[in-house]
Amino acid sequence: MPSYTCSTCGKEFNCHVSLQNHVKVHDNAIVDRALQKIFEEVEQAYEQLEEKEELKEELSYDKQLEEEKEFSYEKQLKEER
Repeated sequence: MPSYTCSTCGKEFNCHVSLQNHVKVHDNAIVDRALQKIFEEVEQAYEQLEEKEELKEELSYDKQLEEEKEFSYEKQLKEER
C-alpha cells in the first residue's frame, strides 16, 4: 500500500485524500498566524492613533492657555495706559 507523507510535518497517511485533509490543518494554521499578525498590527495602529489624539488635545490645551495668558497680558497693558 502506498504511503503519502506530509511535506510540512512528515506525518504519513495510507490514503491521498487523508493527506489532503491533513494539509488543511497546516493551511489553517498559516491563515491563523497571518490573521493574528494583522490583528496585532491594527491594534498597534489604533494605540498610536490614540496617542496622537491625546498629544493633539494636550497641544490644543497648551495653545489655549497661551492665548489666554497673551489676552490677559494685553488687557493688563491696556489698563495700565
